[in-house]
Order: sequence, then C-alpha cells, then structure tokens
Amino acid sequence: MNRLKAIYTEKNNCLDCYKCVRECPVKAIKLEDHNASIVSELCIYCGHCTQVCPANAKTIRDDVDVARKLLASGVAVAVSLAPSFVGDFDDCSPLQLIEALRRLGFTYISETALGAQWVSARTAEFLDAQESGVFISSACPSVVELVQKYHPEHLGKLTPILSPMQAHGKMLRAYYQTPLHVVFFGPCIAKKCELDGGDNYIDVALTFKDLKQWFAERGIMPSTLPESHTGFEPQVAHEGCFYPIDGGMIRGISQQTSVVDAEFMAFSGFDSSQEILRDLDKLKTPHKLFLELLACRGGCVKGPGTFNQNAALVKRQEVIAHTTSNAGDFRFYYPDTLWRNFDTKVATQPTIYTDEELRESLEQVGKLTDKDDINCGGCGYDTCLRFGAALRDGKAEKYMCVSYMRQIASGKAAVLLHKIPSGVVIVDDKLRIVESNISFAKLLSPEMVDIFEINPGLEGADITKLVSFHKVFSSLLLTGEEVIVRDVVEDSQHLHISVFTIQKHKIVCGIIQNLQEPQMQSHFIRERAKELMRRNLETVQTIAQLLGETAAYTDSMLNSIAEPLSKEQRQINNYQGNTEDLR
Repeated sequence: MNRLKAIYTEKNNCLDCYKCVRECPVKAIKLEDHNASIVSELCIYCGHCTQVCPANAKTIRDDVDVARKLLASGVAVAVSLAPSFVGDFDDCSPLQLIEALRRLGFTYISETALGAQWVSARTAEFLDAQESGVFISSACPSVVELVQKYHPEHLGKLTPILSPMQAHGKMLRAYYQTPLHVVFFGPCIAKKCELDGGDNYIDVALTFKDLKQWFAERGIMPSTLPESHTGFEPQVAHEGCFYPIDGGMIRGISQQTSVVDAEFMAFSGFDSSQEILRDLDKLKTPHKLFLELLACRGGCVKGPGTFNQNAALVKRQEVIAHTTSNAGDFRFYYPDTLWRNFDTKVATQPTIYTDEELRESLEQVGKLTDKDDINCGGCGYDTCLRFGAALRDGKAEKYMCVSYMRQIASGKAAVLLHKIPSGVVIVDDKLRIVESNISFAKLLSPEMVDIFEINPGLEGADITKLVSFHKVFSSLLLTGEEVIVRDVVEDSQHLHISVFTIQKHKIVCGIIQNLQEPQMQSHFIRERAKELMRRNLETVQTIAQLLGETAAYTDSMLNSIAEPLSKEQRQINNYQGNTEDLR
C-alpha cells in the first residue's frame, strides 16, 4: 500500500473479489497475498476502480490537509473550479457555491474554464500552423498517461499545450502578481497524478467529493447560504465551460480559429480511446485531423471524483444551460506560451510469451489443452491466455481461476462424500436426488447398488419412490429450518436421520446412519449414555436445589415458632422468680 500515490489499496478492506481486475482497462492490478494492489507504473489513474470496488478498498489520496495548511499560511489562496461543478452542486446557485468557498477561507474563486479558453486559443493557433497530420488533445490527463505508457508511438501527436487546469493556474498567478496559492476542485483523480510531475502552476488538486466532505465537516450547506456579492474572478468564463462534455473542447476551438481544412472528432470512454490509439496508424488522411479524447464515458461530468449520480445526459444539459447563460464574448487570456513536452514513461509493454509458456502456466490450474480454456472471465481477465500471461508476470495467482477452485472444491466434496461411511443424499426442491454416495444405495437395497453403478450418485431419482421417510426432506424444504433429526424404521432397519438445509427452500442434505451396525450401536450407546447421565445429573441438581429450599424453609419456620416460645418461657421464669422473692 503506497499512500503517496493518487490511488492506493486499503488492504484491510479488500474482499479479494477481483472486480477491480475485471474493470481495470489496463489491468494495472496485482494480486498478492489475497490483496489487489495497484501497480503505479501501469496505472493511468482513470479512477474507475474507485467507482466499482464494492468494499471501498480502492482509495483516493486525501490532500485536503494540504489545502488547509495553504489557507493557514497567510498567503492568499485562489480556487480553480472545474466547469463540471454545475452537475454535482446542482442544488445551489453558482453564487451560493462561491459564498460557501469563501467561508472555507479562500480569497479568490475562479473558473478553470478561463484556462480552457486560453488552451482553445493556443490549440487553434497550433492547428493553423500545421500542414497536415493527426493531433490528439492533451486536456485529459488519463489519455495523456495512456499514450505515454501504452502508445508511445503516438507521443508526437499530442498537442504540446498545457492542460486547462495548469493554464488557469498560470493565468491566475500572472493576473494577481502577488504571492498566491491555487487549489483545484474537479471531477478528476488523474489531476493529482498530473501534479506529481515537474513544474506546476497548481498547488493541490482536490475532487468534488473532497469539497462536499469539507463543507460537511464545517457545517456549511451551500444551498442555504445567501448569494455572494462578487462572482467568479477575474470574470465569468464562456465557451471554456463546454470542456467537461463530449466535443466541448472542439466547440471552444471552433470559436477561436479560422481553420477550415481540418476535421474534428470527439470520443469519450476508455474503450473508444484505446481502440482509436491502437488502430491510429491505419488511418490515412491528407488533411488535419484533431481528436478530442476523454477517458471517462460521457465526459468529465462522469468523472470518478464526482458524487452526484445523475445520468450524463442530465449533467450535460446542466453544463450547457450554465454556459449559455453566461452572456458576452470573452477573450480573457494572455499572449504567453503554454507549450509542454511529453516524455515516454516507464516502459509497460507486456511481455510476449509463446504458446508453450502460456500453456505451462495454465497447467497449474488444470488447463492442459485449448479445450480447457473456457474464457469465463471470473479471474478478471478476458481470456485464459491473458490470465496465463498474468501468472507469468506475477500479477495473478492460481486461486483466481474460478473453474480451478470449483474443481478443487468439487474434488474435495466428492472425496468426503464417498469416504463417509454413513449414507449421504442431497435433494432439490422437486425432491429429486442431486447427489448421493454408495453407502446410501447400500442402505436401500442390493438392486439400488446395481442402479448406482449405472447412474453414479442416483442423479435425478425421485426420493419419494426410494424411501418412506421422504416427508422429512419435504418438510425441511417447506419450512426452511436448519436441521431435522429423526429415528425411523425402514425395511426392518433402525435408521437415524439428520436432514439439514444447504440452500433454504431449494436444496437439503440427509445423512442416514444404520443404528443396527455394531459401530453405530456402540457410538449411539455412548451418546445415549452421555445424554442419560446428563439428564440424571440435572435431576439430582434439581432435587438438591429443592431439598435445599425445603430445608431452609423448615429451618425458618422452626425459628419463627421457637422464638415466641422462648419469649414465653422467659416470662414464666421471671414470674416464678418474683414469687420466690415474695415468700
């Protein structure tokens, strides 16, 4: 567990369910000692694992204390508020939210969308200067991570321009011209990763979830506050507010450029982005093509740092309504450079294994041939071959294979079932036999043993036609009780039956023991003797208690009788003494 990373695993919470493995788009999860930990070198910090983990074991690094220290430093602190805020804080007006942020102690409240407008202008200028080629937006940090780690061949296609968050931080520092800290609030976890690199214009990146929790801790309810007298500073944003929805960046660029010979396409969701990057070299275009790629399906409004679960459609409409309500045509940006460089990060290209090597790995889980590869996905990997590669990479363990574990469990159950000397029969809700052992068949008849050899386990046989005590099974299936114990006589055999529930109202299991067998006789004699001794001891204790109570009562009664007698005797003695004196 590395708490310094933007996302880490709380091992004590991990349920070993492999859901994060199944859902992770780049399989940046390593199973070790029954815990699923994140491999930071492979992670693109899309945050999807934090959304799907049922036990909240995937945890976002908490940087709120860093922001608190900035507020206590005595230096002015500005807020860079991502434009998707209208989709989460939809129960209050923007001016009420500004007032709530001021009550936390922030000096300036500004929209990240101003930085987005600056990025749009610089991107438009960059595209104008190009003759042809494919260009990928660099606004989404998860997409940038994806290209750097998994598709370094496309690094040169990333537009070499700062993200809106960084551009906004640079803008605020240039505008106020005084010592200033900047705290970003948004829907994205990867923004934290973006700040873990080199030079930054933002001090700390927090999520909308962080902000909501911070408000709760301070007892601040934005929807109940009066609206702030001052709005967003230094001014309200306009087309930059479209950035958190599909095609929002393209809309901003189109308002900033005269480019007419370029194509623009927008895609959201990791699968779409990965598919495009994988086949990008196959694309043949004589023109300029700009691709706006967003890792989150539906855009930033559905980012992992959001708390409002409204559909992307609803949030998209809220973003559009907020943006179009900002009247005016604003061009608030500085004629300064926003260039950035992209480097290939730690090589994460998967090792290519031969079929023999993969089969050798899969033999550990009983998959000896291609026919054994059922590709069920229970381990979290799409195919058995990918699971075999993960085994060789040390990212997976063989117990992750569901079919393997089922075989082990089934094998152990079969051994136990057939080694138990007592008769065992499992029955479903239709009173059909699911499984039984040979001992059960032997208890019935020699003919049933012959049938058992033809139909091992007597699967599908009607229990009502085999035994007279079938009502014990039907009764337990009906009531759903845990267990019923009975002694019955079946064909002159004295049987002890224990029927217990496996799946309530669905499956029950019966264990039948022949009390006439010498081993069972001695066992039951011992058990019955123990039971008799226990009951006798309880009886003796009860008698002793009653005798004790009776003795105490008798003693009390005698004392109560004796006391007045003694008093009367003293009076007689005194009288006799007085008489003697008179004489």
